[in-house]
Amino acid sequence: MTHHHINGHILQAVDGYNPETDVILLLQSGDRASFLYLRNLPISPPKGYEVVCKGWDEFNSPQPDFSKTQLFHLDLIS
Repeated sequence: MTHHHINGHILQAVDGYNPETDVILLLQSGDRASFLYLRNLPISPPKGYEVVCKGWDEFNSPQPDFSKTQLFHLDLIS
């Protein structure tokens, strides 16, 4: 993350971040990074966390079948 303009966007997003309505994700893999800023979510992040924790058993399958799982990745290069 050596690009100054990218750092500026991240700092601006963090400065305006509202933890009740927004989520900021910075995903890094090797020398690549993706920055995601999700704003005005229909459910607040704290409420979403609560819902997931209450239903965690639903997501905790003893032997998950990932054979049909697909991963889609989009790189945005500025």
